[in-house]
Amino acid sequence: MDGGILYGGEERGGPSGSKSICGIIARYDSQGNGLWSDHIYECDIIYSATQLSHGGYIAAGQAGTQGFLIKYAPELGFESQEGSPSVAISSISPNPFSAVTEIQFSLVDAGQASLTVFDLNGRVVNVLGEGVFAEGEHTLVWAPDGIASGCYMVRLTTDYGSAIENMVFIK
Repeated sequence: MDGGILYGGEERGGPSGSKSICGIIARYDSQGNGLWSDHIYECDIIYSATQLSHGGYIAAGQAGTQGFLIKYAPELGFESQEGSPSVAISSISPNPFSAVTEIQFSLVDAGQASLTVFDLNGRVVNVLGEGVFAEGEHTLVWAPDGIASGCYMVRLTTDYGSAIENMVFIK
C-alpha cells in the first residue's frame, strides 16, 4: 500500500548449514531496503502474502500436505491459526473428495456468518453461504465446477470469531 514489497516464500538451509526448509515473510521499502523478515517454521512455504488495510498481513501457504491461511503482524507474531472455541467447522466429509463434499459447522449463537472457499493464493473460489444463521449445527455442500484439483481452505467467519479448515479436491 505504501509502494514497498511484501515477500512470502521459502528458505532452504538453516543455521550452520543444517538442512531446514521453512516459510519466510519479509517486508521491504520502495527502494528495496529490508525492513523486517521472519521465518515461519510451522510451514514449508508461503505462496502469497498481502498487506491488510487496517494493519498486519494475511498469508497463504503449505505445511506438509496441508494448506493454511494465517493473519500475521510482525510486531506481535502470529495472531491466529486456530478458530475461536465458539466457532467451529465440525467436519468436511469426504475429504479428500472428487465431486461433492459436505461442510458442517456449528454456531453457539444465532447471527451473521459466511462460509467461503479460498485457494492457496488467498483468492476467493466460492462463497458457499452468507447471511443470518440460527444457533446450532449447519451443513453446506460444495460441488466445485471448473476449478483445478488441489488444496483449498474453507473459512467460517462470524461476528465473534472465525475458523479455517483445509480440504483437498481431486478430479
